[in-house]
Amino acid sequence: MRRLIGRSGAAGHIYPLALLCYDIMPPPPKVEKEIGEKRIMSFHGAGLSVAPKICPSEIAVAGKMSEEVSCFLYFKSLGKNN
Repeated sequence: MRRLIGRSGAAGHIYPLALLCYDIMPPPPKVEKEIGEKRIMSFHGAGLSVAPKICPSEIAVAGKMSEEVSCFLYFKSLGKNN
């Protein structure tokens, strides 16, 4: 994605995204090539999580950071500012 954004003419942004929908429609027990395979659905909540924007230039700099700074940023990203 970083390379794709770098090649595009417009400014691009990368946001990590996670979607939880396994309880609604889990994958089938086996994969069939037929059209119309039976899928079991149920009614549950879905979860959506969007993390703060990722800046590729900051990640490149992070590769040169000390272990202490790296650990600090990791725990800060988890919301644990110890």
